[in-house]
Amino acid sequence: ELDLGGLPPDIAAAVTRWRANRELPRSVRPRSQAIDQVAKLLVERAQGASTSLGLGWAARASNGRLAFERDDDSRESLVLPSPGSYRLRHVAVELIPANQVDSGAEVENSLETWLRTDALRWPLKLTREPAREHGARRWLLHDAPGDEVWRSDQPVVSEGGELLFRMIFSL
Repeated sequence: ELDLGGLPPDIAAAVTRWRANRELPRSVRPRSQAIDQVAKLLVERAQGASTSLGLGWAARASNGRLAFERDDDSRESLVLPSPGSYRLRHVAVELIPANQVDSGAEVENSLETWLRTDALRWPLKLTREPAREHGARRWLLHDAPGDEVWRSDQPVVSEGGELLFRMIFSL
């Protein structure tokens, strides 16, 4: 298998797109943003980092090697490649740098916490756990290596980070 870790990012992205077109079902055509993120992980030689491609598929980068695999939680997950605003059905997600946060605005039906950016490895992945026998389903936020960054059943963290993570739920 080809080691993509030593290639320039644009070449790694081209190889990733070519392999995706050959190896994934025709209905799965990853966005350029997802391909670029996978290429970045490959070049950085990430260990077991995964990026959702949509429609139940993910790309896994491990030590410069690329693999495509089923991603059964993709309908209940969202890849967050950088600060910005994202949407997953009934949930809006915002990652806002501290200097852009409106401190006077209160957002209804939301969960939020502050994240320290020096400890984050992008992309982040927000996943909703499958239903448990007793208790509410919870949301989990992981970084690229798969380390847990936040979970919805933890108390909200007060200011102290450089990035505000906010989930806004539609009623």
